[in-house]
Amino acid sequence: MIVAAKLLWPDPAATMTVLTNAMAAVPSFWHGVMLSSAATGVCVWLVAGEITKSLDMANGLRRYPPVMKPTKALRGPPASAAEAALDPVHFGRLILTARTVYTSDTVRLTLQAPAGHALQAGFPPGQHVQLRAQVEGTVVVRSFTPTLVDPHSGRVELLVKVYPGGKMGNHLLHLGLGALVDVRGPVGAFRHYHRFLCTDLAMIAAGTGITPMWQLITAICGSPEDKTRITLLYVNRTAADILLRDEISALAARFPSKLRVHYFLSDRQDPGWKGERGRITAQRLALLLPPISKSAKYLVCGPEAMVDQVTQDLVGLGCDTPKTFKHATDQLFVF
Repeated sequence: MIVAAKLLWPDPAATMTVLTNAMAAVPSFWHGVMLSSAATGVCVWLVAGEITKSLDMANGLRRYPPVMKPTKALRGPPASAAEAALDPVHFGRLILTARTVYTSDTVRLTLQAPAGHALQAGFPPGQHVQLRAQVEGTVVVRSFTPTLVDPHSGRVELLVKVYPGGKMGNHLLHLGLGALVDVRGPVGAFRHYHRFLCTDLAMIAAGTGITPMWQLITAICGSPEDKTRITLLYVNRTAADILLRDEISALAARFPSKLRVHYFLSDRQDPGWKGERGRITAQRLALLLPPISKSAKYLVCGPEAMVDQVTQDLVGLGCDTPKTFKHATDQLFVF
């Protein structure tokens, strides 16, 4: 308070006299109120004076440089950059360039990005694309997992099973080459796979349910740093129905420490078959798969009846129940 008073009245003697007489004239309760009010007023007056000096109101605030400047990202990509052929939200169009019969009820489709469009590099393993078509006056959308996404050539390959009466499969079977196909992706709940996800990855698949497994198999076997061990149980009706058999067997032979494969045939009458026969039971799961543990993950994909039975058996062996909102970190994941 004395310092503040000196700023207002430079003469020390006069200052002390004024303060002493003023303090004696009021009750002691108000002494503190007066002192604090005076100090506050002096501080406000001094700060306001300094702020006023620092502002140049004639020029305004425009002479100060902006704190943040626009980045290159706000300017958009270069005009010569190719547009993305696939988008996870909006449907784009790819060109149907080839269709070959793969098995008695499965075809391989090749879709090509149009000129001036490019596919993203590193299609996430376990993700799928959605195809949309107008079939008999109805919009039909179906999901397929690509067996190949080549950003260099702009090519996407799909294995499509054609069921009797299946709308999308039969539509694609008879669609003319050169036609445009509505596609969007990548989409799917299995996101952000990495080599530290688990030590053992068990896969149980049937029919075209092999396609998401194939993506992960090629990603793991193609990465020297990824030491994940894969055990695949793959069931089909006959030996002729086994999709990607040559490719899977070749990788198993090349990477025996990473990939073990057990083929199952549900048709017990297939002559000459020396592999597993019948459906995949709980006893087979316990015998052929790695023990249930927190360091192991279990993936299932195939027809609904098979998925339901295998899921029930795995839960009975000790796996966590599949979650409503799925994530790649789940112990049991159903595609």
